[in-house]
Amino acid sequence: LSHLALMALTQRQRQSWLGFGLAHSLGLGLFIPWIWIIVRRWERLKTVTAWTDDPQPLDFLAQLWGLHYSATVVDFNLPLDHSFTVVGPTLVLGLVVVSLVHIGRHYPRSTAVFLGCGLLVPPLVLIGGDIVRTGQISTNTRYFFPSLLLVPLAIAALVAQGLAAPRRAARLAGATLLALLITLGLSSGIAYSRAPVWWNKGFSSSNYAIAAYLNQMPAPVVIVEAGSIALGEAISLSHNLNPDTVVWLLPEQTLPSEANLQALLQAQPQATIFMVNPTGELAGIAPPGWQTEVDKAVPAYLVQLKPPSQ
Repeated sequence: LSHLALMALTQRQRQSWLGFGLAHSLGLGLFIPWIWIIVRRWERLKTVTAWTDDPQPLDFLAQLWGLHYSATVVDFNLPLDHSFTVVGPTLVLGLVVVSLVHIGRHYPRSTAVFLGCGLLVPPLVLIGGDIVRTGQISTNTRYFFPSLLLVPLAIAALVAQGLAAPRRAARLAGATLLALLITLGLSSGIAYSRAPVWWNKGFSSSNYAIAAYLNQMPAPVVIVEAGSIALGEAISLSHNLNPDTVVWLLPEQTLPSEANLQALLQAQPQATIFMVNPTGELAGIAPPGWQTEVDKAVPAYLVQLKPPSQ
């Protein structure tokens, strides 16, 4: 859509439009195998993308929209309730606006239109779609990548103009801005390299704490039911679990039977059975005499399944 908007605003020649159509036709042709898979697994696609239809408060969405862009310049991995998550995006977005105005005044129209389309069209489509259908696909930074890639490019034009300015004050301002950007970038990288989990890992943010807790338990067994992102969550969790931890991935529409649970205890008498983020159906599987207990030691829905002897 960004490319289409750019073509509509800058190109009038038939040859350019023919090239545009040919390039997109070839791209669509290369995408046909994936389209075929989507058609064949349509129900699976609906399952794994169902989360995008869950509504979120508008103020929460707006906070994440700003953080998508500020993270290209500075991101100290602070919690969402920190004041910097408001100040940082405001300053970065302000810098981007100043950069776009500068480009519009000092660069060819084609350059300004290219950056403007790339920076504005993707977020408008994503944000507008979520507002209309009350979804939350715009909470994911990865969908903004086509736009985010142009943020450093837009700011670079402003920095370059300052460094090459004839006036000393302008050159000093350009050098100061460049030094500040480099410092913020390096500091952000250090903060992320030391963090056990990143703030933007919404679904997986508690997996580090869950794994640390389970690693202290005797012979933990983790039951994960099939779901939209269950396999990905199990993989994420397993990265921090002890290598000998048993992870029981349930097939779709399947719950563990009493016989299976008893067989598990016979094989591992000391096993401590946990269910991670179970649905109501899974949480209610306890056979007669068994008990379920919500473990509040971690910031997640972790349910322990206790046999009669415990």
